[in-house]
Amino acid sequence: MDKSITIGLIFFYSVSTSTLLKNTWVIWNVGQGQTLSYITKEECFHYDTGGERLDFFSVSKICEKRKNILYYSHWDWDHVSFVNFFSQRLNACVSIKPKGETSFKRWQYLSTTPTCKVIGPLREILWSISTKKPKPNEWSRVFWNSKMLVPGDSTKSQEKLWANPKINSKILIVGHHGSRTSTSKDMLSKLPNVKMAIVSSRRKRYGHPHKRVLERLKNFRISVISTEDWGNIHLQE
Repeated sequence: MDKSITIGLIFFYSVSTSTLLKNTWVIWNVGQGQTLSYITKEECFHYDTGGERLDFFSVSKICEKRKNILYYSHWDWDHVSFVNFFSQRLNACVSIKPKGETSFKRWQYLSTTPTCKVIGPLREILWSISTKKPKPNEWSRVFWNSKMLVPGDSTKSQEKLWANPKINSKILIVGHHGSRTSTSKDMLSKLPNVKMAIVSSRRKRYGHPHKRVLERLKNFRISVISTEDWGNIHLQE
């Protein structure tokens, strides 16, 4: 049975289709990882392309005849692992590359993809790294608009630098797949407009989202939806 629910003016469902009447966000069920797409009539904008698995057939059916543009938060494998598919099968180009250092193999994996400069639906929050030798997750780029906030694997210490009430996003893609090192109480207190949180993780294997994160979200009256339960989640605007 198809799962569906109406929240406000947003309708989401867990089926795949190549015929989209409205612009649509898709949070792909990739297990532990992140592949997030915004699909218009002519373009597919992808924020990270990684995880344990991907519904390659559905992605191809929707996006193979559209222009595909890639934006990356950071170098972690569960955020970049499918770049070859997007580059070779969908002829995608990279508009924003990950920050920070990585292995030569991982750099080479992404370097063969053509670059481009295309403004997507999300803008990047610009802020300064807080430590002299940042860890990989601390390099995470953060993207947002009035609908969606995508913090990558941004840590609590980094959240303190960028979170502010001017970010009026209604939907949060939970940072670091619901790890307790992200989605702090301090961050949530500065994001009063967030009403829904979506988690791309596998609780049965990795324990994400962590119970403390779920408690924080509950305390702020933010509903939580997981790709582990719903599969590919489509949000039509």
